Amino acid sequence: MVTGPLADLSIGDFINVNGQWVSHPVHKQQFKVTRFSQMVPSTDEELMLFLSTGVITGIGPHYAKALVKEYGSDLVQVLDHSPEKLLAVSGIGETKLGQIKQSWQAQREQLSFLSFVLDKGLEVTIGKRLWREYYSDAFDKCNNAPYELIDTIQGMTFAVADRLAPETQRFAQTRLLAAISDVFNHYFKSAHVWMPFDQFFNELSDRLQWPNDDITQRLQELIFQQELPLVRDDSDQKWVTSKFYSQIEFNITNALDQLLVSPPSISIDSDKAVYWVLPKLSYQLAEDQLAALDGLLSNTVSILYGGPGTGKTSMLHAYVQVVAKKTDKIVCMAPTGKAAKRLAEQIGKRASTIHAMMDYDEKSHSLTPKDLDCDICIIDEMSMVDMHLFLDVMAMLPLGVRLVLVGDPDQLPSIGPGQVFADLIANSSIPSFQLVTNHRQVTHRGITSLASRVLLNQPLLDDLGDDLTLININDDDTLEATLLDLFLHRVTRTHSLSMDDIQMIVPIHKGRFGITNLNQRIANEVRANHLPQSQWMVGDRVIQCRNNYAKRVMNGDIGYIKKISSEQIEIEFQHGNVEFESTEMTDIQLAYAVSIHKFQGSEAPIIILPIIKQWGFFMSIDVLYTAITRAKEHLYVVGDMAVFNRMICSARKSERSTRLFKS
Repeated sequence: MVTGPLADLSIGDFINVNGQWVSHPVHKQQFKVTRFSQMVPSTDEELMLFLSTGVITGIGPHYAKALVKEYGSDLVQVLDHSPEKLLAVSGIGETKLGQIKQSWQAQREQLSFLSFVLDKGLEVTIGKRLWREYYSDAFDKCNNAPYELIDTIQGMTFAVADRLAPETQRFAQTRLLAAISDVFNHYFKSAHVWMPFDQFFNELSDRLQWPNDDITQRLQELIFQQELPLVRDDSDQKWVTSKFYSQIEFNITNALDQLLVSPPSISIDSDKAVYWVLPKLSYQLAEDQLAALDGLLSNTVSILYGGPGTGKTSMLHAYVQVVAKKTDKIVCMAPTGKAAKRLAEQIGKRASTIHAMMDYDEKSHSLTPKDLDCDICIIDEMSMVDMHLFLDVMAMLPLGVRLVLVGDPDQLPSIGPGQVFADLIANSSIPSFQLVTNHRQVTHRGITSLASRVLLNQPLLDDLGDDLTLININDDDTLEATLLDLFLHRVTRTHSLSMDDIQMIVPIHKGRFGITNLNQRIANEVRANHLPQSQWMVGDRVIQCRNNYAKRVMNGDIGYIKKISSEQIEIEFQHGNVEFESTEMTDIQLAYAVSIHKFQGSEAPIIILPIIKQWGFFMSIDVLYTAITRAKEHLYVVGDMAVFNRMICSARKSERSTRLFKS
């Protein structure tokens, strides 16, 4: 038995595998594959082995054996040139012969195409995807439109298409446009929106290998045709972006401008409303909260922002008390399920994820905006919302809606492109209200005090508050043992909580203290009484690592495995139970330890944050700040405190190149 990451294979595939023999408690001896490469059968022996797999219609193992016995090494020649001879084999008539001929011809064409792909230096996997998409037209596509394949075939990059393209396409416009897209696609992975022109030009030149004058002339034509957006900033530096992202920034600005000038569907006298609601609250609002409440009630679109403990929740609760007297058409949304649940609990109104408010398109397997019938819309955790998602939100909102955008701009910006919330506060004309008063008890300000010191690059103090524990450890073995003991034993005893209330967060996946190893170490301990162990077990805490719109499970959603059968695995998420085929579990990972980015927008009663010297590069101000502020009740920082101090004092805030709300 061969096991491993072989999901992309199909019956009849010819592969070369690397790995090792292992002993399984149930299935005994297995060959565990670490990597494999696909090959094209070419010799008669290989082709006959290929036939015996049953991949040829009409030839199963029985007929493969009979044919090999009848024709031996001449079988391939017979199939290629004299297929009618197969009628001599008992059981093969005209109908079956027709099936065999048609299927063999198709397989021969595919094998010929895969040989062509291999000769071009491509992987067989990409060749198979090309064949599945275009069949016999694949040759023509590769020769005449190789750069169009980048958008349709997974794994097809500009460099791959360049290997396929004939010399006649070296200076083709399609090659130029594909190279531009490739430059931008690599650059946009860093979540920037605009790229310095000089950097863009150099990277484009590296791909095209054209004379610079030719590139300059062709780019000037694209700029003149408004196909390549270019701007100059105040220091006369030139920036470029894709037409797609430039249009998104324009559309966001335009949509917000329309909301700002549209009369609200419900009118509110802010002075009377504040006077009416204050006696009804069970808590007292600080001066900055009062000013913010008056501002939110006075404006059609407004922004509320502040750090943890500054009273955003209390202020929103008061706001909802007022508007609920005017209308029941109140929509509350957040980017993640946990954030939506927390928002609902805090303000007393139903809340859902932004994605849940959209329609699923079966054809494109994507979510599309749908019109919302609302007078009030509140969106929390806005720092997580990227340009694409915010534009979708704008498309759903009716004119006249009162829109309140809430968040903490010091947190990590969105995983996707841009920094919408920070740009809204810094560059737009939308009224914004900052809360700064710390409402937490004096003895429970360790988390907020540490977060403030990170923002100011100030070194640690010994006693910041009793909701923060700093454990200084310089030895890796002791650190690993302490992390496991905290997660599995000490924290649950100290705080009288369950393990479900504890979350470990780290910045990277690899290494001894990376997500992968820590998850496996914790899982092995949690599963200790359940043998034999397999990849997944009931009770495992898991996380979805890519948006699955069909199942309404989003990147970062955390759940627990409830049931495992031979064909499906059932996982309980915040919004309900979801069944996954075994092949769909490639996007699922263990979640006792998760990345800081993945846990943004969520909170846990207890957060454990390891500190490793080698992580300094990854710990920007917003990464550190976001990690610290995920703790709701208590934060454990474990590791070399001298290293942690250096991280705090030297960290810099992530910067993104955008032009949202800039002229």
